[in-house]
Amino acid sequence: MDKKTGIIVGIISGVLLILLIAVFAMDAKVEEIPSNLLVTVNGNGYDVDEFKKYMAYKYFESGDQTVEFSEDNVSYMLNLFILDHMYYTKAIEKGVKLPEEEKDYGAEYNEKKDSLVKFGISLEDYEKLAKEQAIIDTFKGSFSNYYEVPQNTYNEVVEDYKSRDLYNTYSFRVMQIPYTVPEEASGDEAKGETVTTETTEETADNTQTTEVTESTEELTEEEKKDTSKETQMALAEEILGKLRAGEKSGETFEDFCKEYGTYRFTFVGNGYTLVNGDIEYATSPVVKSKIGNDDDIYNAFIALNPGEYTEIFDLPTYNSLQIVKMESKEEGFVGEGEKELKDLLLSEMMESLVTNDSTYSVNQSGYINVLY
Repeated sequence: MDKKTGIIVGIISGVLLILLIAVFAMDAKVEEIPSNLLVTVNGNGYDVDEFKKYMAYKYFESGDQTVEFSEDNVSYMLNLFILDHMYYTKAIEKGVKLPEEEKDYGAEYNEKKDSLVKFGISLEDYEKLAKEQAIIDTFKGSFSNYYEVPQNTYNEVVEDYKSRDLYNTYSFRVMQIPYTVPEEASGDEAKGETVTTETTEETADNTQTTEVTESTEELTEEEKKDTSKETQMALAEEILGKLRAGEKSGETFEDFCKEYGTYRFTFVGNGYTLVNGDIEYATSPVVKSKIGNDDDIYNAFIALNPGEYTEIFDLPTYNSLQIVKMESKEEGFVGEGEKELKDLLLSEMMESLVTNDSTYSVNQSGYINVLY
């Protein structure tokens, strides 16, 4: 063996070792593989050509128009290919289907056709790859319909929070009152145009000329409103005072939110939503993230009794002031809070649950063919 051949063999061996370490890090069981295939996943075989099309498709879908079959890229994409097809085969096995409505894959394909055909991806290939990805995404989004959190894992979480006297489920409402931060206006950023006029006023002693500068653009009612931090803090203090006085005015926390608050993003299980004073639920492991992920807010909240309010907290990142009301506190993980906690635990465990439930194998010679 000459020196050059030895170097190439050494590189290939090193790459295969990296690949196998990555692939075998999965918990899936290894299965036999026919020599004409690159990989098998859950009894389904895939050849080199299918993998190359998958790799190109993934690059183009991410907006990257350059597909490099380098050692690092191929190793990473092969692991992703195996994992995606574990998800896909399990989704099909569980009966996951796409909605009935027809999607125009042809239009999407034609936008990238010149690049896709270079890698042998036909419209039929593109539609197949896109539908497989859609099924995978649907499966992940509804994972709790098909898998459950292992009971021993859930029990460990329960015991941990019980030991810290935090085995609770809360319902609460959040008010965020936005404020504006003044910006230094430059000449380019100044709003509208200005007109300078001269007025002449004659008096008994002399004639006086005065320059008057006026804006040609009228401010909107919203722009005229003072929403400085100081003004909004005074408003928040007034609202909190009324709330703590027992809402004698007849206005509720939700009423004040609708009138003065702003919508904020929050999560519900694996999804996101916009809320403004709406009732929310959370167990102890989740509540801190839902009310602002801030130690001071969290500590103030868990010290409340149902019906009480936190102080006003300044959230500079969001240019807003926040008040949280605890509606209820129940012992244990129950109701909507428990369902969400299990969904979140499933999200964290999704990959291990699917790989534990799958088999795969990699053909080393097929992998070399991808590279060389």
